[in-house]
Amino acid sequence: MTNEHQFSLAIAATFTAEPLEQSLSFWLDELGFASHIEFAPYNQIFQQLLDPNSLLSKNQNGVNLILVRAEDWLGTQEQEIYRNIEDFVNLLQGSLDRSKASHIVAICPSSPSKQPQLEIANETLYKKLQNLSKLYLVTNRDLELYPVEDYYDQLRDELGHIPFTLEFFTALGTVISRKIYSLKSSPHKVIVLDCDNTLWQGVVGEEGFEGIQITPEYRELQKLMLQQKQAGMLLSICSKNTEADVLEVFEKRQDLELKLDDFVNWKVNWQPKSENLKNLSQELNLGLDSFIFIDDNPLECDEVRRNAPEILSLNLPLGSNIVDFLKHVWALDHLKVTEEDKQRTKLYQENIQRDRFQQETTSLDDFLSGLQLEIDINEPNEDQLARVAQLTQRTNQFNFSTKRYLETEITEKLQGSLNCRIVQVRDRFGDYGLVGVILFEKQIDHLRVDTFLLSCRVLGRGVEHKMLQTLALIAQQANLSFVKATYIKTAKNLPALNFLEQFDPTYCKKIENGAEFTFPVESIIDLNYCSNHNNSNNISNISLEQSAQPKKISSKPQEQSLDKNKFINRVAREFNQVKLIQKHLHKQENYTRPRNIDTVYAPAITYTERQLAKIWSHVLKVESIGLDDNYFDLGGTSLQSVELFARVEKEFLTRLPLTSLVTAPTLREMSQLLNQTGQISNESCLVLLNQGDTYPPLFLVHDGNGETLLYRNLALNLNPKRTVYGLQPLSSPGYPILHTRIEDMAAYYLKQIKTIQPEGPYLVGGMCAGGVIAFEMSLQLQQKNEQVAMLAIIDAANVGTPRKASFQTKKGLDDLFSKLNKNKQSSLIEKLFYSVNIFAKKSVSFTAYHLSTLDQKWELIKLKLFDYCVSRKITPPAFLKKLEVSKVYALAERNYIPTPQTYNNDVLLFLGTEGDGLDTPFNQIFNDPFLGWSERVVGRVRAVNVPGGHSSSLQKPNVAVMAKEIQKYLDELI
Repeated sequence: MTNEHQFSLAIAATFTAEPLEQSLSFWLDELGFASHIEFAPYNQIFQQLLDPNSLLSKNQNGVNLILVRAEDWLGTQEQEIYRNIEDFVNLLQGSLDRSKASHIVAICPSSPSKQPQLEIANETLYKKLQNLSKLYLVTNRDLELYPVEDYYDQLRDELGHIPFTLEFFTALGTVISRKIYSLKSSPHKVIVLDCDNTLWQGVVGEEGFEGIQITPEYRELQKLMLQQKQAGMLLSICSKNTEADVLEVFEKRQDLELKLDDFVNWKVNWQPKSENLKNLSQELNLGLDSFIFIDDNPLECDEVRRNAPEILSLNLPLGSNIVDFLKHVWALDHLKVTEEDKQRTKLYQENIQRDRFQQETTSLDDFLSGLQLEIDINEPNEDQLARVAQLTQRTNQFNFSTKRYLETEITEKLQGSLNCRIVQVRDRFGDYGLVGVILFEKQIDHLRVDTFLLSCRVLGRGVEHKMLQTLALIAQQANLSFVKATYIKTAKNLPALNFLEQFDPTYCKKIENGAEFTFPVESIIDLNYCSNHNNSNNISNISLEQSAQPKKISSKPQEQSLDKNKFINRVAREFNQVKLIQKHLHKQENYTRPRNIDTVYAPAITYTERQLAKIWSHVLKVESIGLDDNYFDLGGTSLQSVELFARVEKEFLTRLPLTSLVTAPTLREMSQLLNQTGQISNESCLVLLNQGDTYPPLFLVHDGNGETLLYRNLALNLNPKRTVYGLQPLSSPGYPILHTRIEDMAAYYLKQIKTIQPEGPYLVGGMCAGGVIAFEMSLQLQQKNEQVAMLAIIDAANVGTPRKASFQTKKGLDDLFSKLNKNKQSSLIEKLFYSVNIFAKKSVSFTAYHLSTLDQKWELIKLKLFDYCVSRKITPPAFLKKLEVSKVYALAERNYIPTPQTYNNDVLLFLGTEGDGLDTPFNQIFNDPFLGWSERVVGRVRAVNVPGGHSSSLQKPNVAVMAKEIQKYLDELI
């Protein structure tokens, strides 16, 4: 691997995906790719695909990675997920059409409780994406190569919408890196296999065909090789044996998965294997760098590496590890499999028949006449563009410029000024398939050739002449005088130069590293291939004899090939399990203490302090954490805080609110919180987000999850002289919230506010649930004739506001019957089988649905019991501990009956404008553009559109816009 692969990796996800960066960075560094990884804002996939200035849209020459979890598109009604899938596929298709970047979509698993419910939705998504020709998918089948014990992390999902364990993120990053490797690497074309202890167990020369064993691992190896053949790889044999012994195995052993017909050719003798591999290369007319050699003997592999270093040599491990080793050979991965790929072995076998026929004929003219060659040159259809791109990446010998294009790039160029013609050839022995490509554009007086290539298996048959003549005809029809082609010299494309140099030397102009050829249209318009013509005979002899003449194989090891050999073998042996990959990841972690920390180092002493210091050190990658070190001074981020609190809960069986980092930002203070009866009690609900010294404070009420840390970015973007407090729920050990009435919450928070600010005017606000509670607080202040100077409601709807009508009613049944009627010619048995299959899946979902319904009923019973206890100031029983704040608040909202009283002042209403899934802004969910607040407000509802969605509007960089509007409003009050 070299650093020549430079690209940007842009990532968008329906969930928090930043933990993926560690494994991706590790692998891209291992591959030697000079890459830059950047994440789009949280849950902004739709916006990224729509906005021409988004991270994904601007990443024109890199790789766009999109991570999708169907569960994140599951709204209040199950049908909504199908609408989101349809919208996603349509937007993705538009992005594929516009962008040069390669696109990878990873379909990630839903949480275990939702998997049965979403099985059909995931299948729908997969089938729709599978039909997009320029897209590469990561699915469960890929992830099965790296199994993890637990993939889902409920705690991290609740804390920060990080739904997966670190082990799963490592597996996911590895699978994605394999896709990127395949995208950026030249594909291999031939697998050459040893026989003894490679294709079977035992030595046939000693034990005979009956004595060798086809054990399960060798049978599985043969099945894998058959799969490689179906994917377009050519299979061959290179073995030190007596040929008759090997052939007897294939003739008489019926338990072989591989048959002799599955191999295009073989070399079974006692010559050095490197020499036999070179001979196979010449017979197939394929470069050594397209070969993979598999042998159980390390000495044989070493001999090949020394004498044919271009070949990728794989040394099989012993015993049952064979299949596991091969499944982790990245060079055996395939991004796309075309119809030509599936027929490649047949095509090469037919070519061998042609070679035999040529040897039997007495002249070249007789040979060409006997072939009965048919050549079709036409414009490609969309389904053929994958093969066009593949030929630009694979064709080395007869290729004028050796430009490599991805399918997305081909599509873009055809939408621009370039035109394309494809070449399909067949003869009496069979169909060669799509073997040639011409890319060209019309200019003022000439036709300029961008790409002119032809598969080596049809060289010397006049196809290349027909291609050039076709260009002349196109130029003539367009009244152009010349056809211009540029030849760029490479180590392998001498046959292309030989063809070009057969013409008048005055057409050629030498340039650096190549030549420019300008053909007058009249000189090639009647071009016909004739072996008796001196010039034509020259090129045909060169082309046909190249496969017979030995190629010059450099004996000097090539650094890139040696690196690839080392990398591929090492990965297959040492990085084939997630735990092994993570071991290497941890070795690379560099723990240092920031130089700008000026606190005096005070070591951890107690058990709690020492364990907490280990957690901080692991999360922050900082050594020697002192008791008085501040989390934020150490570089801690909100994303890392999720990991920190997840580890704290696992270690101490205590859940701390995220706002603990604001109230207790040092190790000493957090240890003290943990030592308070093992759980935290919020006797005070006030959380200081920013300490000012001049202006009246701003109070922001927690969201539906009980968190106020989400306002920290907003507080830091306001005037630094403004003190900002968050209001978190009243709690006690084991009970994260102790109010079940919105009116009680509002009254209690006002009591807390008055300990800081006894008199108004007050500044209050909140997002979602916080907005509803802040409104109730304002009403209660108004009833007491106390002034509210600002009420800021952030993407919150008034209780009782009607939602928009549901989408795609009865979609499940409609889809079922439309699929049943799609193919009217299907037999009754086929339709019945399909019906049973669908209804079986439906029944699984139906069972899961009812189980989840029982869970919901039990949750409701617990909530009502909790409400009963809290309202009567009775300590709730222990089994009601750890009820989620969001569920308690949902109960409070259902029981909330707003007074008919209206609010007599203005309301500052912030509306998100773009988001999907959990981040969908409320103006896309509710009918009223003012979210129902205009019915409750006598004054003005000053609606302000802000970038981002329901929650991402409070994240960087969107939050700066909201802060600016709030600051503007506050400045008006002065």
